[in-house]
Amino acid sequence: VVGDASFFAVKKSAGTSTAWVKHQTENQTLFETRSDSPAVLVWNEAAFPGWRAWVGERPVPIRYANYLFQAVEIPAGKTPVRFVYEPQTTRLGIFISLCAGAFLVAIIVI
Repeated sequence: VVGDASFFAVKKSAGTSTAWVKHQTENQTLFETRSDSPAVLVWNEAAFPGWRAWVGERPVPIRYANYLFQAVEIPAGKTPVRFVYEPQTTRLGIFISLCAGAFLVAIIVI
């Protein structure tokens, strides 16, 4: 895993950790995790810019695992983890499309 040394200073324990997909759409995945101790969830989804993550209700930074995949630290206990893909290019495209549409309407009306 690549990143800040403090991120990977999770104690190794004999405990167990599990994670499963609770809900998935084209731009969002919700995991439910259960762990006996703090752990790192590695998701085999390419870590492109535009991905954001929440552990519980708290936004958390996404780290790189194996130079390609996404990883977040999870606390002990049962915790939801949500990954959402919202690239800025999509927002920019919507803004440009709305401006162009408004311009065309203005030309037709005038």
